[in-house]
Amino acid sequence: MYPHEWLAVTYFAAVVLAAPWTHATARRKWLSVSLSVLATIVVVIGAVKLPAIVRVWLPHAYLVAGYWLPGILAPSEFNPAFENWLLATEKWWRRDVNVPRLLLYVFELAYLACYAFVPATFYVVWRLGDDIQMQRFWLSVLLAGYSCYFTIPWLVSRPPRLVAPRTRPRPSVASLTEFVLARVSHMANTFPSGHVAVTAAAAVTVYPVSVSAGLAMSVITVSIALGAVLGRYHFVVDVILGGGVGVATGLLSFAFLR
Repeated sequence: MYPHEWLAVTYFAAVVLAAPWTHATARRKWLSVSLSVLATIVVVIGAVKLPAIVRVWLPHAYLVAGYWLPGILAPSEFNPAFENWLLATEKWWRRDVNVPRLLLYVFELAYLACYAFVPATFYVVWRLGDDIQMQRFWLSVLLAGYSCYFTIPWLVSRPPRLVAPRTRPRPSVASLTEFVLARVSHMANTFPSGHVAVTAAAAVTVYPVSVSAGLAMSVITVSIALGAVLGRYHFVVDVILGGGVGVATGLLSFAFLR
């Protein structure tokens, strides 16, 4: 199996082992365990039976599954102590930031585009890179995402826009972002930010394939991070730690796969 397939199997097994130690209901525990076992079987069968061209695209599904499976184990009530700590970490900037409305619009669009970021970045690697670079990409991206998603059952909070809504009017495109989030998200805040971690990891690993694409993806990653903060989708500490996780996993992938 590819390294990223081993990582996916290990992660899904970890979700199974962690389920009894969460505060989820028995029904949710069994649902998460059953789906995690199913995900493990899919990865193993895919690694054995499917051609390489399919196997290098399947990790998109492994990333999505890695986000949802711990979300099933999240408690029904958010942790007020953790939320209060998150709010306390950003007292220094919580005043309304005077950002031009056009930039707010741009950063909001960038955050919305984060769902297309990984497929678009991987397409560059797939078209221009080799097998090792594709494996490195997925090892970095999955490790970054899984590192953030696995904390959801314990470090659970609401997004800051729901905990401490901003007073400044939001750009009109924000309603579209919230429409999408309501349908593709479990509405729990990931700590660190999975969006930022995954996009940062993807941007780092595309550089050896195309420097120009790496620079472009880095600019978009920074815009996504700013959109996460200014749109109140993530706390500042989520974004900073998420960026650190993404860069770290990207560099780690270079050391692991040469």
